[in-house]
Order: sequence, then C-alpha cells, then structure tokens
Amino acid sequence: MCKNRFLFSGIFITDIDDVPFDNVNQLDGSIYKMNTFYNVDFFKNFNINKKYDIVIFSNILEWAEDRKRYLVKARDNLDKVLKDDGIVVCSELKYRMCQSINEEKDIFGSKFNYKKIKDRVGYLYKKR
Repeated sequence: MCKNRFLFSGIFITDIDDVPFDNVNQLDGSIYKMNTFYNVDFFKNFNINKKYDIVIFSNILEWAEDRKRYLVKARDNLDKVLKDDGIVVCSELKYRMCQSINEEKDIFGSKFNYKKIKDRVGYLYKKR
C-alpha cells in the first residue's frame, strides 16, 4: 500500500475493489475538519446542500428494524447527499432475518446498486 493512499480493502480484509483516497490524512483525527457531517437523523428530513463521495453509514440501517418508511427516507436522504457514483459503506452488527435484508435491498434498489463486502462484515450501496 502506498503511503499517501488508503485502500478500503485493508479495513475489511477482503477482495472488494479498492476505493482509494488521495491523502491518508483524510482519515486521521482531523476528520471533522473535512467536508463531513454528524448528528444527522437520516430517518427524518434535513437540509444539507453539500454532496459527498462516500458516506460511512455503519449500522444505521439496522435501526430501521423493518420499518419501510424509515428505509425509504434514509434512501432518499442518501441519494440527496451523495455525488453520482457515490457510495454508502454499511456494517452488519446485529443478526437480521433474510426477509429484512431483502426488503432493504429492494427499497434501495431503485436508486442504488448493492455489493456484499464479506459475510457478516458489511455491504456497499453505490448510487446509480
């Protein structure tokens, strides 16, 4: 790995396509000085006018717990804040039934492509 580039594959220890940053300092303790947001409820309306390449979403979608309206709102909000071809990185921290995961993928499928990272590690949504 180059000193000045960061590859997501190093985080997940898998064969996912590399998503490089130009500067590894983007991920250090000064991350809040970057073009970031925090304390935003993606299940409600909000006003953010900036566009992002990557949103690290962690396990936020697990909190929707099969409530379709929350998943639809999160999908629409992510669509609004991501640039074209932007990605959402999601982790899986709790066990969910296949029906729940499939419903989420169906809802997001109208605006995003799904890619599994590794079993029980996480997944990506890439904006169409």
